[in-house]
Amino acid sequence: MFKRTGVALAVILGLALWTLSAGCGESTNVGQQETTTSSTSLATHISIDVGSAPIVVEKVVVAESVKTFVPPAVLPLYEKKVEHPLSSETMEELAGRLGLSNLTLTPQSFRNEEYSVEFPGGGEATCFTLEEEKPGLEYITLIEQGRGGEVPPLPSDEVIRMADEQLRRLGLGTGLERTSVFIQESVTAGDVTYDLSKGVGYRTKIDGFPLLGPGAKIYLTFGPRGELLRIAHWVMPSVKGPEIRLRQLDLALDDLKAGKGLPPGTITPESAREISVTDVSLAYWAEPLPMQEKYYKPVFVFTVVDKDGKSGSWVLPAFEEAGE
Repeated sequence: MFKRTGVALAVILGLALWTLSAGCGESTNVGQQETTTSSTSLATHISIDVGSAPIVVEKVVVAESVKTFVPPAVLPLYEKKVEHPLSSETMEELAGRLGLSNLTLTPQSFRNEEYSVEFPGGGEATCFTLEEEKPGLEYITLIEQGRGGEVPPLPSDEVIRMADEQLRRLGLGTGLERTSVFIQESVTAGDVTYDLSKGVGYRTKIDGFPLLGPGAKIYLTFGPRGELLRIAHWVMPSVKGPEIRLRQLDLALDDLKAGKGLPPGTITPESAREISVTDVSLAYWAEPLPMQEKYYKPVFVFTVVDKDGKSGSWVLPAFEEAGE
């Protein structure tokens, strides 16, 4: 939390955008439990580590629609590919679409006085993060001076329009599904809270299935006057890879009952004791970009309701482990 002259800057990072609605990890700590397929040496890392308070599920009620769900016998992996190799030319092309000039280029980034752009996707020029150099400082100063009324909220329909337009200009808007509008930062002065940035989250699909996970972020945020603050487009191009055999649904439900996988971020050890499983679907999972995973991999997404009545998604690997 940032404080200056009695003004607190609250950075809201636990966004619905980055839960399963758009494919990022929850606010809990995601561990790394390795499993492998019977046909290839893959690893999944969809497990949870809650330290001294592990998830213990004592009672599970499974809806009939879940019990009768029959997944396909096999699904393909999708291999990440570099289609637009990172170079000075591709960086300058992206900068032109963003309207940026007077650039300083490095092998993995570029910047000017207003923005910095980095490429975390292993050399793919369409997988990037843009960040304004000094977001929000002007508005914090206005509020400190008692002129907070000069920081108007940005209407949601306007930020949606700007985000959609920016993605079209970048050539990245095809096939995206809008998932959320969110507040990323706000400043509180006394009893009044001013929104400093509002964003729009998106997700894409692979072979008709949603792509979820921390390596699948797509969002844009804007300031109160409509100025672009951030872009994260972390989806890599991919092509169909080898087919893998999917697990029996009962095995995934057994793992859920054992507290494995990635529960909803709102779940607590107490609320997890009684779980109702109301729905199930398939998706693909994107590991965090720094892990440099080769494939997008299938997962089961269970819709659950916990003891406190809160609903969310519980994610578990959908392919067979070695030896099963």
